[in-house]
Amino acid sequence: MRIKDALVKVLLIGASGKLGTRVYNALNRESKYQIGLFSRRVQDLPFSAPYAAFPGDILLPETLSPAIQWADVVINCSGLVSYKKGDGPLLRKINVEGARNIARACARYQKPLVHSGSAIYYGSSSSPIYFKEDDLIENVYRGQYAYSKFLGDDAVMASGCSYIILRPGTLVSTLTNLYKFYNKGWVADLKGGASFASIDEVANAFVKAAELILKEQKSQVFNLGGNNLSFAEVFESFKRINPRPTRFLRNEIMGGLSLLNDYLLSPLFNKTILTRENYLTSNRFTYIDSGKAQAILHYKIPSLDIFSESLIV
Repeated sequence: MRIKDALVKVLLIGASGKLGTRVYNALNRESKYQIGLFSRRVQDLPFSAPYAAFPGDILLPETLSPAIQWADVVINCSGLVSYKKGDGPLLRKINVEGARNIARACARYQKPLVHSGSAIYYGSSSSPIYFKEDDLIENVYRGQYAYSKFLGDDAVMASGCSYIILRPGTLVSTLTNLYKFYNKGWVADLKGGASFASIDEVANAFVKAAELILKEQKSQVFNLGGNNLSFAEVFESFKRINPRPTRFLRNEIMGGLSLLNDYLLSPLFNKTILTRENYLTSNRFTYIDSGKAQAILHYKIPSLDIFSESLIV
């Protein structure tokens, strides 16, 4: 899409992260975008293609103004993912205050925003529920990370800007950690499940969302999940691809390790093996319905076995 026959100016915030890097690559594959990057350390970004550089900090609203005034559309991939007990204040600053600052600046200069939310917005349920975009269900578990994403999305929706919020499910990094655990000969007795998504398909959806909001200026939300699977099913997938002898780590032992982690290892030795919040979340379900994104953003859902095969080298 072009605006008045010119290149579309896309401001990307959070390009240094895993998702932001993939979104940058997806934008850069097209010839119709002029990419601007907003970062605290623009000079350290690992990109060689031409881009407009805007140094700044999402926690300093005044630094956002020049970048957002420049843009036709803003994509926000900034955010902190952490399940550590002591990271609550930092999560609130980055995921809530930072998101609010970006959305308010977009509203001030009437620029549409594509914002990176998370499936964890809905919380984690004790039994499988396939959350849709307009669901707000009580009696779910929200740790401090989930609550920060919940408040961040609410801040965007209350800002007055035109927005598309994308809520990805669990990305490949978590699957990589699980596979490393399996490859050491262990299977974890986790009782919950998640919606596993391809990071490249998620990145492509961000580009499609930017095109959509420029065309329609309609505020809406899309889930980007796919493989709604229990963690037991994930380990079974690993076994199909790479059969090997394994030992079973019981759920009760992991619960004890999570308490040891939060009240001894982390505060005294700055070591993390399994946080309490991560344990509690992994024993519940965060399943999402991605049908709307499939229909409108042409979002694709690869099979879990494809992910699993990519982990084996």
